[in-house]
Amino acid sequence: MLNSISLVALLWAISCAPFILAASREVNFECDEETDLNAGVGNLWRALGSPSRLSDFRLMPESPYFKVDKESNVRIRGRIDREDPVACPDAGETRPCVIELNAFSDNDRTVVRITIKDINDNAPVFKEPQKELIVEEGDTNFQCPLDAATDADIGDNGMLIKGHYFLIGVGGQFSLKQRHQQGALYLVLAKGAQALDYETAQQHLLNLTACDGGLNPNCTSQRLIVRVRDRNDNAPIVTPDAWPAVPDTLPVGGRVGKVTATDADSGENGRLTYSITGDRKSMEAFVINETTGEVRLHRRLNARSHLQYVIQVLVSDNGTPSRQTVTSFPLSVRDANDHAPNISILPMVQRLQQKGTPEATKNSGMVLVRENANTGASLAFIQVTDEDLEDNGRTTCQLGEPGAELFRLTSSGEKDYMLYSLQSLDYEAQTRTSVRIDCRDAGSPPQSQAKSCKSKLRM
Repeated sequence: MLNSISLVALLWAISCAPFILAASREVNFECDEETDLNAGVGNLWRALGSPSRLSDFRLMPESPYFKVDKESNVRIRGRIDREDPVACPDAGETRPCVIELNAFSDNDRTVVRITIKDINDNAPVFKEPQKELIVEEGDTNFQCPLDAATDADIGDNGMLIKGHYFLIGVGGQFSLKQRHQQGALYLVLAKGAQALDYETAQQHLLNLTACDGGLNPNCTSQRLIVRVRDRNDNAPIVTPDAWPAVPDTLPVGGRVGKVTATDADSGENGRLTYSITGDRKSMEAFVINETTGEVRLHRRLNARSHLQYVIQVLVSDNGTPSRQTVTSFPLSVRDANDHAPNISILPMVQRLQQKGTPEATKNSGMVLVRENANTGASLAFIQVTDEDLEDNGRTTCQLGEPGAELFRLTSSGEKDYMLYSLQSLDYEAQTRTSVRIDCRDAGSPPQSQAKSCKSKLRM
């Protein structure tokens, strides 16, 4: 005998059995968008293969677009627009609009999928009703980009596949050039047509018409205003010129060179303006007269830091739009031999204790030598510098009179020398002696400098 719990479980299983065994079936229908209200889409029982109605269907949940009548016919309940993002959120040029319904009859569930087909209910649309184009007179190769029209419909009903354009009011002057892969559309001069002449007509009025590819095509037009601009058809021509090197002693305001350019156009189209552009260092170092093209120094030059400049000059006419030419002028900076050698005499730094070796006083520059010091004793280290470059900065030194017979100067590097004694000195004969060090560079003309090295004898 069943207990109460088992009895409840059995009754629940029996009551739920029809739902557990309920089948899920699929039905597919199609209908055009904007179909009239209450129009039939299809019969569910016939689509399921049943010869007659077995039971009623009901939609769960209810649909704002479809309903099912007592004969199991699916009918239009509300307006359906394929371009409506609410009704067809995922629809696009290549993605269909499918509305899915759940229809229940007794214990059976039927999934109803209804594909909404596009109709040609939209006309092409331009971004703006009127577009202005500018064409220079005499330009036979102009290509003016035009706005492509868009259409909310898809396939043949839209613009992408079979949409087409044509011009009205061209008078044989203009034609269309279309690149289908890029979707680009251009206004060009018609083949064999004369170039536009500003003096004949300053503007042309056209209509660009776009039609979709539907069986009954929808068309839209855009007004085109083609304005002919007086032609600035010559760019400035710069006369090539090699500028001589300038010395780094050139004063600020000194003339560096002159840019000469011509323009075959007249009026503002032929009036030229000069400016320096490009390299920042050139723009800081030089200035150009915007009217004459004369270049002058704006900041002192230094050959040691900058031997070469490239002055980039922009020559612009004053037409609209302006035509421009850029030319570069290399400029070398010549090192002027404006620095004499600089001589530094450095007494030996160490105080050597051995008898007969020199001592160095730290600040006086006086070399102290003991009486009867050994021949060949090192007295001083001499450094020579010259701020000029190359030959102008290349120096040579020698000993001058008086005292040259007592000392020897030996090079220990390109700009370094050592001063040695040639013989022992007698304190009783003289307590002080000196020798002149003469240095000169290899510039033309050369610069020279002389400096005395003084020696003091100690017993």
